Amino acid sequence: MAKHIHFKEVTSTNDVAFDFAQKGAEHLTCITADVQTKGRGRRGRVWSTVPSKSIAASFVIKGEQSNLLPFITSLATLETIQNFVPEAVIKWPNDILIHGKKASGILIEKHGHGGSCFYIIGIGINVLKFDKNFFDETIEATALEFYSQKEISIKSVLTSLQSSLQEWLKMPDVEVLNSYR
Repeated sequence: MAKHIHFKEVTSTNDVAFDFAQKGAEHLTCITADVQTKGRGRRGRVWSTVPSKSIAASFVIKGEQSNLLPFITSLATLETIQNFVPEAVIKWPNDILIHGKKASGILIEKHGHGGSCFYIIGIGINVLKFDKNFFDETIEATALEFYSQKEISIKSVLTSLQSSLQEWLKMPDVEVLNSYR
């Protein structure tokens, strides 16, 4: 398993992962935090994490990667969540929903060119039950614990996510495409 570095609070796990990548962090280094003060999603949206109830994780991905990285990441995240809530589905390209409510979001950022290229994959997962008033009423969010029939913890979900992402990154493109379909 690659290196895992945890912080109590950061601006954004993607920003911290970027800094570590610039300093030579190894492939699949995972940065997590209990709280993000400036978490972000796609198209400049804000990504809020429920303190100590959500996973805010960013992974450093080094080397030439497939154009299928968004699919690989979504499938790995879905597989992780389905270990706890089998009815979870992907809302392509970057959300995981449970009964129509958002349980997870993904942000992939590419940095550099050619051989010096690397990616930062940010994954947020609402794991434990939270006060529904935490989010703006326009956001229909949920957590795995509301639906899971299994014992669930942030650690168990994160461990599953790390393992799943590592395995999906090794898969041949044809297998990824077949799983996507």
